Amino acid sequence: PHLAITPDILGEHPLYQVPNAALAVLAWSTLCTVQGWQFHPDVCTNVLGTTHFPGRFQQHGPVLVDGAHNTLGLLALCDTLEKRQKHFDVLVFQSMQDKVLDQSIFERLARLADMVLVPDLPHLERASQAQELAARFGHKGQVASSLGAALNRSGSILLCGSLYVVGEFYAQHPEYLNE
Repeated sequence: PHLAITPDILGEHPLYQVPNAALAVLAWSTLCTVQGWQFHPDVCTNVLGTTHFPGRFQQHGPVLVDGAHNTLGLLALCDTLEKRQKHFDVLVFQSMQDKVLDQSIFERLARLADMVLVPDLPHLERASQAQELAARFGHKGQVASSLGAALNRSGSILLCGSLYVVGEFYAQHPEYLNE
C-alpha cells in the first residue's frame, strides 16, 4: 500500500518533520513486508497526526520550545517560523561550547524576536559562556542570570539552541511533559 506523507497529515508539526515521518513510515512498511505483517496506511496517518515529540516545536502557553541545536536544525526551525510569519517578544537561546554555528544563524534567529536572552548556566560545564554567546546576537543579545530569569518575561518566547536547555526547561516545568 502507498501512503503519501504531506504536511496536513502531521497537523501542527513543522514542515521539517515531513521527511522524518516519511522515513519512519517507509521503515515500518518495509518491516511489515519482510515480516509478513499487514500494513495499514490509515493507522499510520492517525499515529502521525497524534504523535508529539517532547521538546520539538511544542507550544506551552506563551513559550514555544524546540530542541534545534545544530546548523541544519536551526535553519529548519527558522524556515518554519518565517513561513508561518512567527515573531516573538523574546528568544531564549543557549548552546554548548562545542557547537560551531555560523554568524548568519545568529543573525537569522535574532530577526525572529525583539530581544535575545542567553541564560547563564554555570552548572552545565559544556554550556557556552553567556556573555560571549549574547554578543553574537548583536544589540539584541543580553545575559540572563538563569533560565528561570530568562523565561520570567511577559509576551511570547521562543526557547531553542540546546537539548540541555530544553531538558532544564522540562525539569522546571514537568507538567508540560504530559501535554
